[in-house]
Amino acid sequence: MKIFRHLIITIILIVTIGIFALSLFALSFDSNRYKTELSELISEQTGRDVTIDGDLTLAIFPDISIKTGKVSIGNAVGFTDKNFANAYATDISVKFLPLLQKNLKINTVVLWFKS
Repeated sequence: MKIFRHLIITIILIVTIGIFALSLFALSFDSNRYKTELSELISEQTGRDVTIDGDLTLAIFPDISIKTGKVSIGNAVGFTDKNFANAYATDISVKFLPLLQKNLKINTVVLWFKS
């Protein structure tokens, strides 16, 4: 009985420390610091100019998601000067547990456009 009690206390302590660490990370993380790098990475992968305006917002529950302000994606070379897409906001979320196994599972991608 004593071992069971110690096991329960240990599990509660580990969960409490995990929640505290996750909360501390969320409160101290500045997602806007990575806005330029994110824009450059998308531009490099797509071959199109990508501009992210406004603040980035990180959420960690129930899935990890990032919300942006206006996003503009330029056209490929040879097309008109107009942008390929102009979204006034985006919301992209990924599953948390697959990230621990170094897998990226995209949950949702939402783009808001003005008509």
